[in-house]
Amino acid sequence: MHHKLVSHEFAINFNPTNPFCTGVEGIVQAYTACLPHIRFYGPTNFSPIINHVARFASQAVPQQVAAVSGKNL
Repeated sequence: MHHKLVSHEFAINFNPTNPFCTGVEGIVQAYTACLPHIRFYGPTNFSPIINHVARFASQAVPQQVAAVSGKNL
């Protein structure tokens, strides 16, 4: 029997030990790769992932200089 699990928060790259993506392009690539393996169900609840990312960001060490693609601004 195949069990179906509804989750609004999961590692989009299916690697829970290293769920990080590099930049927007990395997110797009991971999302495109996961689409054939997931089934959408009901409305999407973004609250859990927004809260998760907000907690993650609040624990990050503040940087003194903003950087884009390795270049200081």
